[in-house]
Amino acid sequence: MLFQLNRKKRLANLEIKDHVIRFTEMKNSMPPKPEKYGEIVIPEGVLKNGEIQDQLTFQLLMEQAVQEWGIKRKAIQFLVPDQLIVVRKLQVPAYLPYEEIKGYLYIELGNTIHLPFEDPILDFTVLRLKEEYHEILLFAAPENVMNEYKNIFESCSLHPLTADISSLSLFRLYQLMDNEDEEENVMILKLDQFGANIGIYQNGLPLFIQNEILSHYEESDHLQTNQFNLVEPLDELIESIGRVIHFYKYNMMGGTADLHKIILSGDHSLIELARKKLESQYTYEVVEMDYGIEKGNEDEKIPMKYYACIGLGLKEV
Repeated sequence: MLFQLNRKKRLANLEIKDHVIRFTEMKNSMPPKPEKYGEIVIPEGVLKNGEIQDQLTFQLLMEQAVQEWGIKRKAIQFLVPDQLIVVRKLQVPAYLPYEEIKGYLYIELGNTIHLPFEDPILDFTVLRLKEEYHEILLFAAPENVMNEYKNIFESCSLHPLTADISSLSLFRLYQLMDNEDEEENVMILKLDQFGANIGIYQNGLPLFIQNEILSHYEESDHLQTNQFNLVEPLDELIESIGRVIHFYKYNMMGGTADLHKIILSGDHSLIELARKKLESQYTYEVVEMDYGIEKGNEDEKIPMKYYACIGLGLKEV
């Protein structure tokens, strides 16, 4: 999925989350190796559920990031905060040419397509072509929030070109590094400190993407998570994952398909415990997305929390 904002140039890659801004700049190599990477912590209250609450502070943080990372006047692409994205599986008439599908989606807003926000930016990917209809996956984000990010980036001497989704970026990296069987059905589980993003991919295509907020987020100062019990929210998340798997197997696939593997990534401090809990709960293979990616020509190993940003960078490699 791609929200196109301008023409593409050589890019720096940003991930925006409520508690952090992450950055990579990729070396043109295979396997992928970032030339630069870094992060800046966002104080509590500046962003909430992906929306900017304190524009001045966020702009100051972005100006600091631009200076520290040396990306002034750089073209950038960024990952839209997971909480802002709505993903829906839809059917569109088979007679529609591909280039007219997006216009049809906008026309159907408020009629057959209902979203939790007004004035969205839309994109889609085609899942199946059938005689009577085409199945697509719709991606939507609130245009006003996207424009707020775009305006702040531009005020910091950056040139935002495209926006993407973290789940798709991680799947892109997985396909490059570890996808031995293109027909396998996998779940990409991005587990972060305050939320989780669940994506199901079948035959190389996204079928389902959903964001979950971990229950402790509403109660906690997100810079002091060690003061809060993080285990109970993990247990609740694993129950939610079970419901997602059931929905995929029986509602979406009619009992004809199942997962083969759960791929785990993210920045949660208890990600290893999460892996063990998933293994004890389900019969699927559960693997952490740890590919030993190194920085440039150095032996420095890049932490897994940067993998979504690295996957985003693969769009230009």
